[in-house]
Amino acid sequence: MPEMDWELDCYSKLILFLQLLPEKTSESLAARAEVLRINHLYQGIKNKLQTIENILKKLDFDFSQTIYMGDDLNDLPVLEKVDISICLPDSPQELKNMCSYVSNNKGGKGAVRESIEYVLKKDGKYQSAVQKFIQHLQNL
Repeated sequence: MPEMDWELDCYSKLILFLQLLPEKTSESLAARAEVLRINHLYQGIKNKLQTIENILKKLDFDFSQTIYMGDDLNDLPVLEKVDISICLPDSPQELKNMCSYVSNNKGGKGAVRESIEYVLKKDGKYQSAVQKFIQHLQNL
């Protein structure tokens, strides 16, 4: 398994961000991804499962190492295969019924942060992550 090059080395799961924007791309989303240092942003994706399979193969990961957050029915094929599946509170009931976690916060309102905290707490690594973050701030 490849070593991850992330500042927050708290757990060995892969988070990918996909945006479904048929027939177009969003410059603002690309700019936001750059600010957040998201290395894998794919836009205009019609077959998310195939795209995820290709990315995981390229990175030498598999679905058992993957966390995926989706918000609509087109995310269902991926959500069914990953280790931790997360959806938003305004997602269809089918997603809420099968996901590992349903965030309390909506997209753009803290859902990603809440979900990361959920995963860290689930894996027993939240306190360690907080301590590393505080140490990082003290060293600035």
